[in-house]
Amino acid sequence: MLGSDQVRHYQLGPMLTQDLLSGINALPTLPGVLTKILQTLEDQWSSAQDLESIIRNDQSLSSKMLAASNSAYYGFPQQITTVHRAALVLGYDEVRKICMGAGLVGFMQKAPAHDRALSEELWRHSLSVAEASRLLAQRQEAGRGPDTESAFTAGLLHDLGKVVLVAFFPEAAKALMDLTAREDLTWRQAEEVLELDHQDIGLYLAEHWNLPPMLGEVMGRHHEPDPSLKFLPMVLTVHLADWLTHDLKCEQQDLDPIRHTPEIMPEASERLGLTVADLQACRARLAARADSLEELWQAMQAG
Repeated sequence: MLGSDQVRHYQLGPMLTQDLLSGINALPTLPGVLTKILQTLEDQWSSAQDLESIIRNDQSLSSKMLAASNSAYYGFPQQITTVHRAALVLGYDEVRKICMGAGLVGFMQKAPAHDRALSEELWRHSLSVAEASRLLAQRQEAGRGPDTESAFTAGLLHDLGKVVLVAFFPEAAKALMDLTAREDLTWRQAEEVLELDHQDIGLYLAEHWNLPPMLGEVMGRHHEPDPSLKFLPMVLTVHLADWLTHDLKCEQQDLDPIRHTPEIMPEASERLGLTVADLQACRARLAARADSLEELWQAMQAG
């Protein structure tokens, strides 16, 4: 796990103060059902039956999982009406993926978010990055790239530091948003001015919530992948997925890609064994699945 010394030795800037970190420490713990699902990521002996028993005991999560199972994202011709049927038809990894997203969205919906629209925009982006991460993992050489469903989960959680900032710390989020509007800056540029990095918050959250180390590295270093990272292939996969998602959004909304797309590590795709054709194929697939991803998002927050 991430060591507490990694957290305590931050160079706290004017916004990432001890008060803010104390506020993170005061956040409610993750729901027990979500903690158990996260733990299955590291448990090689966990089974679909174990996951099914966890889900069945949470009515809200069960209903969201069934709504997602019947969405256009999966496109099954016959309606899935039970958790057991969903586990059989979708498989263990897909069920875990749905529950992870639905559980986190449900948890964040209870936060006193200052800007609900921004929170939803961040979640939509995270879901797109999750799908892009899965697609990129599929293109990597078998046995060398990250597991596809773990890649989806990592992509979904990569910006959790930013999501939590907006949901639970509206004053800090407002300071960032005001600065982006007043000085015509990107979110990352505004973070640099205020010395408030959502990656540091993500890393701190991983420690606070005792998340798997792989997720901690992704949340804490997806903009700055370092070759020394233990889970570098996963971090690089999410790093590329984030870039791909922003670039696609720029094209769809006629935005300036230089201003709105994060910097990319030049050798990222080469390190993962991905070609330009691989990236183009993933980009095209991501664009084609935009509508079904939106329906999956709606299902995850239903109920």
